Amino acid sequence: MNVDPEWAQGTVRQRTATARHRSEAVYDPAPAVRAERAQYGKLSQEQQAALAADESPRVRQALARNPRLTLWAREALAADEHPRVRSAARGRWRIPSRRMTAARSALRRRAQSLAESGADAVLDASKAAAEEVENGLAVVPDVLDEAVGLTPSENKTTRFETLHFI
Repeated sequence: MNVDPEWAQGTVRQRTATARHRSEAVYDPAPAVRAERAQYGKLSQEQQAALAADESPRVRQALARNPRLTLWAREALAADEHPRVRSAARGRWRIPSRRMTAARSALRRRAQSLAESGADAVLDASKAAAEEVENGLAVVPDVLDEAVGLTPSENKTTRFETLHFI
């Protein structure tokens, strides 16, 4: 990479002050300069990869705070070995409160809709099962009469007694 000699001869403080706008700051020997570029600069994927693999946790933490960071880089930093880097990477996932409120409302409506449709399905199934039981119980006395050899006129049992025999 071609580095501007005048910029390279400057002190770390001078290089840090202009690091946001200089792509060569990604490869600067001073971690303070790389951290400044990582946190505030517009970075290509190659630069993000280089900074995500940086030996300095300070640089990786600064990169995690960059609002323009790609998803894959953020996920890599969220799994970093250093706790401050992981914390910085996860901290950026906060959702603004108005978006969170809208999401909660949508989830609440969806859950209510699913609960209502589930309750309707259970009620329909129980109603169908109750009708099947009623139909079966209506046939039971006749089946029992035929099995015992009674004619309908000889049957002296009540429906209540028949249900208790079953």
